[in-house]
Order: sequence, then structure tokens, then C-alpha cells
Amino acid sequence: VEASAAEGASLKLVSEQTVYQVGDEIEVELHLNTAGVESDHVEVQMTYDSTVLEVVDADEEELGVQIAATDLYETVLTNEVDATEGFIEFSMLSLDPENYHNSTSDEILANITFTALAAGSVELELVYSGEDQDLEDSNIYNSESNEDVLMMVENLSLTVMEEEELEEGAALE
Repeated sequence: VEASAAEGASLKLVSEQTVYQVGDEIEVELHLNTAGVESDHVEVQMTYDSTVLEVVDADEEELGVQIAATDLYETVLTNEVDATEGFIEFSMLSLDPENYHNSTSDEILANITFTALAAGSVELELVYSGEDQDLEDSNIYNSESNEDVLMMVENLSLTVMEEEELEEGAALE
């Protein structure tokens, strides 16, 4: 039963809508589902087009740009945004077994707020090779075996339009 549950561990990027206009703030949630596997550590790597979107710093007191972590795990290990390259690296860890994470539904791991800088189509993409134990991508770790149980990622495609384009589109309806 445990092996079949592990097949479903996932990370997903979710937003309320997929079309925005230049200047909009875009709220994106990073969802985690361990599919019933107890996890003590998660690592997320994500890319986006930094010419279209800019990450809004979630912690202005901390040096650099960060996204907003939730409390699904005890400790944030890595929370770095490379605004030039359009790359986010984020990881969390729980050392206390009482705080290991186990879910059978999507829960919010982090929130990312973007500002739409320019018109264009943009893919928010979770870096995932699909190969077990690839440490150069996103991972969800089983607390017992320390194996990567991530089996699926769901990326997010967004469109940013100039304000005039949106108004013309609305007038056609």
C-alpha cells in the first residue's frame, strides 16, 4: 500500500486566474501533497521569465528576495530568488518527528507574489527530471528511507496583456 501511495506525491503551482494585465500583482500558491507518505524535507526549484514577471519580496527585513513560507515544516533551509535569471530555490525541513508532514490532499507550502512587468506568455515551471534521486531538481523526501517520493509536478502558464488588449477583448464579448 505504501508504494502505491508514494506514486502520487506532487508539487503544483496554482493561481486564481491565468490572464493578467501589466502592473497586476499575481498570487501563486505552491501546493504540496505527500500522498500519505511521511516527509521530513522538501526542496523546490522553479523557473520563470524575469522579463515578464518580478517576484515581490515577502520579507523585506531579510537580505535578498524571498517567497512566503507556510508552517508545513519547522524550518526554512533555503529561500532565494534570482531575479535576473528567473530562478527560485526553496526548501524546508522538520527535525522533530512530531512535525514531519503527511498529507493526502494539496496543502499550501509557500506563496509567491509576482508583479507583471510586461506583456507576454510565461511558464512557471517546477524543475523536475522525473528520475528518482535526482538531487538537481525538486524533491519530497520520505522521512524513513530518505528517498525522493516526488512523482508529479504541475506547472502554470500565465498570459500578461497590455491594458488596451484586455479592454478590446472585453468589448468583443
